[in-house]
Amino acid sequence: PVMFFHHALGREVPIHRAFFEDMASRNLEAVPPAPVVTIVMGEKDESVPFDGVQRVWEDWEGSGRLATGSRFVAIPGGDHGLVDHVDRIADEVVRMIG
Repeated sequence: PVMFFHHALGREVPIHRAFFEDMASRNLEAVPPAPVVTIVMGEKDESVPFDGVQRVWEDWEGSGRLATGSRFVAIPGGDHGLVDHVDRIADEVVRMIG
């Protein structure tokens, strides 16, 4: 296993190496998801590269296949946990479900 920081638990946990090998073999970002999607992401995410996610989002937008109403919400200064931005996340959830 590979030790990986689990944000919900606040500690490192073991994840089997096969998980990472499987994920590396996939190209899930090539096609946008069919349903409406909202991504809420901190610009200072220490686990997931913000620029990479933003680039995929822009590719999805450019493809013309992103579901109408989908949104990318960048949280300035937000980290991976976004615990200081719960109200903003709640607002986005309410907005998405209408």
